[in-house]
Amino acid sequence: MVKAYRKPENSAMAESLSCFGLALKRARVAQGLSQEHLAALAGVERGFVGKIERGEANPSLTTLEKLAKALKRPLSELIYDYERTESEE
Repeated sequence: MVKAYRKPENSAMAESLSCFGLALKRARVAQGLSQEHLAALAGVERGFVGKIERGEANPSLTTLEKLAKALKRPLSELIYDYERTESEE
């Protein structure tokens, strides 16, 4: 069975995942979506959305695309938001 994510292996990766998770959460909250609703729209598990937002999961590109489509945003915007969030830290 292929896992949908891997746990971060080092602190730099953990920090990056945490920043992406914060960017995802901000986008979700801005649209008034719960984790459960976003997960349903994206076709992923609700718990997985929570793990991404907490920086505990390393989602695949396919999962990121699903989340971006569910948020009705280009993936490039989520990446841009992630980069802005990372530079705030």
